[in-house]
Amino acid sequence: MHLPATNGYPNRFRMVLNYPEKRSVPVNILLSVPKACDLQMPGHKKEGPRWVWNMLEGTFSGNGSLTEITGYANQPSSGLASWMRNIHSQDRARVMESIARCTDKRQSSCSNLYQLRGRDGRYRLVRDKVFIQYSGGFPVMMQGFVQL
Repeated sequence: MHLPATNGYPNRFRMVLNYPEKRSVPVNILLSVPKACDLQMPGHKKEGPRWVWNMLEGTFSGNGSLTEITGYANQPSSGLASWMRNIHSQDRARVMESIARCTDKRQSSCSNLYQLRGRDGRYRLVRDKVFIQYSGGFPVMMQGFVQL
């Protein structure tokens, strides 16, 4: 299966398609996505606290403003799981379900209000506006803008 290039940055990944007959078929997919997401939330400065999850590369990173809020240094290799671990346990499942619903419906954005734990152990109530990029119908990159 080959998906058309949209911006000249090819990335390859392997996925498994599941069929109702309970058989799995591995396929190689070529997707094209930008290396850096350049989305901007209306009324939000680009320099504001934000994170980027590149689903193809499996990287999750935040900018300096996000580091100021959370106290965690930008570590792209830590992945989305480390971000989710810092969402309060009472909010985590709801946030994950909200993002899954959004991608299942191919929506371009969603918003969540949740408690985020900082390095100091305190929780801060944040609103996270998430923008999603798709290529060939698959979500390939998310960018979240965080507001206190």
